[in-house]
Amino acid sequence: MKYRRTLLSLIMFIAFPSLLLSQGYYVQRGQNAFGIETGYSSNKDASSFGGSLGYSAKGIFDIGLSISQISFVQQLAGEVLSATSLVPSITVHAIKQSEINPFSIAISVSYESDSYSSAALDQNYLKLTADGYTVGATVYGDIETSPTVKVQPSVGLTYFSTTAELKDTYSNSLTTKDDGTVVRAGFALLFQTNEKTILGIRPSIGIHKSESSFLLNAGIIFAL
Repeated sequence: MKYRRTLLSLIMFIAFPSLLLSQGYYVQRGQNAFGIETGYSSNKDASSFGGSLGYSAKGIFDIGLSISQISFVQQLAGEVLSATSLVPSITVHAIKQSEINPFSIAISVSYESDSYSSAALDQNYLKLTADGYTVGATVYGDIETSPTVKVQPSVGLTYFSTTAELKDTYSNSLTTKDDGTVVRAGFALLFQTNEKTILGIRPSIGIHKSESSFLLNAGIIFAL
């Protein structure tokens, strides 16, 4: 069917890390924090821009929500295709860096729901949706370069499972599913502007098989 290739490209984009990065990466154990972040990501199939809000309890348990707009390179029946993505997530920082532990480990779970729009869908009375979940682990650590600047390298693995569905008004549908593992690596530059505020920027990449995705996040974190 002519839409199957498009569905596969949607899945490949969903498979890569979202814009969201929890605030617990930036603060010490025992600190509560609130963060606002924006991010851009791209691969050969699409690009995405959006923002997120998050809260960290004691620097250990984080919750967050991101929303982003995705623009796809491939058209759908000759028409532009875009999507709005909503991603809630939970992260637990199981190990925090200290004098005893040389690095931190975070475990994350997220769910993604995408709603697609295109003139091709409207003209043919079709509805296109996709959703998926991820479970991942990240190892990271702080390297202090000055009293107010830190570098934070990180590497992680994320398992994903995603489904895209194209449905008509008669409830006929075409569904494509995929799952796999994404390898992630990046680093953050963290600037302590005052006792309660941290500015951060984090470039990173995600690799799944022969596909790669680039991400750039920037945000501000307020310790409470």
